[in-house]
Amino acid sequence: MTPTRALIYSRVSDDKAEGRSVREQQADSEKVCADRGWQVIDSVDDPNVGASRYSTGQRPGWERVKQLIASGEVDQLVTWELSRADRRSAEIDTLLDLLEQHGVGWCIGGKDYDPADGDDRFMVTLHGAFAAKEAASISARVKRAKAGSVARGRVPGGRPPYGYQREHRTDGSGSTFVPDEAAAEVVRRIFTEYLSGRGSGPIAEGLNADGITTGTGGPWHDMAVRRIVTNPSYAARIVYQGDTFDGDWEPIIDPVTFDRAQQLLAGKQQSGRRARSGSHLLTGVGRCGVCGGRLHGGRARTGRR
Repeated sequence: MTPTRALIYSRVSDDKAEGRSVREQQADSEKVCADRGWQVIDSVDDPNVGASRYSTGQRPGWERVKQLIASGEVDQLVTWELSRADRRSAEIDTLLDLLEQHGVGWCIGGKDYDPADGDDRFMVTLHGAFAAKEAASISARVKRAKAGSVARGRVPGGRPPYGYQREHRTDGSGSTFVPDEAAAEVVRRIFTEYLSGRGSGPIAEGLNADGITTGTGGPWHDMAVRRIVTNPSYAARIVYQGDTFDGDWEPIIDPVTFDRAQQLLAGKQQSGRRARSGSHLLTGVGRCGVCGGRLHGGRARTGRR
C-alpha cells in the first residue's frame, strides 16, 4: 500500500509566551508521523511571524503549504496545535474547505480530524474560536506591557535616535539611551541654528559642507533636519497615543529649548498656509466662463520655442 503522505507545518511568533520553538514542534510532529507510519514529504515553517488579525508579517511557508495541498501531493496536514496554522476563525474555515476539497486530513497535536466529517469540523472550528480569543488576549497583553513601559518612562524599542546609543542597565531592568557625544553635539547644533532662524535646508547644507553624515552615513537633507527638530526623544519625552510622558534617560536638548523649537516650527507652518491660501485670488471659487469648471491658481509656465 502507498504510505500516507504527510506535510508538517510549524510556526512561532516573536511572543515569548507562545509556546514551543519551531524545531520542537517539528520534532513532535515527526514522531506523530513515525508512530503512524506516515511518509513526511516536506516540513515547512514560518519562524517569528504571527498568524492573527493583529499580525502584518508575511508567511511564505504557509503559502507553500496551501499550494502543496491544492496540488494533490498531500494526504495529511500535521501541526503541533491548531493555532500554528492560523488564529483567525475565517481562515480556519477556508483551510477546512481546502482540505475537504482535496481529501486531506488534519492531524492536530496527535489527534486526527476529517474536514469532511461534521463532528470533526465542528471541533476544529471550536478550537479555532479559542485560538482567535487567545490572539486577542495576547494583543491586549502586549499593549498593556507597552503602555506600562511608557508610563514608567522606559526607552522605546528599535534603533536609538541619532545622537543616542543604547546601553543595558546594570540592574538588569532593560536598556536606556545614553548620549553619543559626537552625534549629540550635532543635534545641539541643529537646534541652535534652527532657533536662530536658519531654515532646515540651509542647516543641512552646512552639515554636508562640514563633512558630517547622518546616522546611516548618508548626506543631510531638509526632512532629516526636521525629523531631528521634532523628535521628543531629545527632550527625554515619549509620546504615546497622544499623551506625553517623561522618559528616564538623559536629554540632549532641555525641554524648554525643545518646546521653543516646536513653537517656531508651528509658526512657520501657519505662515506658509496663510501665504498659500492668499496668493491666488478666487481659487476654488471663481468659475471658467467657457466650461464652468472651478478656477485654481498656479505658477505660470514659460518656455522657449
